[in-house]
Amino acid sequence: MAYPPKEIFRNFLSVVAGVSVALIIIIPSSIFGGLLGFSDSRISKFQEILSSIIVIAGTMAGTFLGGYTTAKISTKKTKVHVCITAMVLIFLFLLFSEFEKAFFTSFEIIILLILFPSTFCGGIYSIKIKQSHSDKLSFPPDNPLQ
Repeated sequence: MAYPPKEIFRNFLSVVAGVSVALIIIIPSSIFGGLLGFSDSRISKFQEILSSIIVIAGTMAGTFLGGYTTAKISTKKTKVHVCITAMVLIFLFLLFSEFEKAFFTSFEIIILLILFPSTFCGGIYSIKIKQSHSDKLSFPPDNPLQ
């Protein structure tokens, strides 16, 4: 089955938009969390934990909204496009965290474990909203207006 070029472009755009939305949220939260947890002298445990929470919450929010955006724009095979968005985000995280090294820190492992489920949950949420809107637009079978 051939897809029309407009639909192919829109599905491609959905992945690009989802990744872009995720990065627009993740990058500032990571910078803020990194600056909060960075110091030449010793920082308090509270400041270190707060920094980690900001980075993890920003990553979760960004990937959720990225998956939501992808599913909202996508026309067909929405779950596949959400998975592609999650894989691109995982690849970008690995690229920027220097995945040439032989080990990951526990913080990096937590981020990697968050990326896919959070993106997929955002996509599923968008799919549920699409379905509920389409159900509201259809008339029930026993409606006298039909």
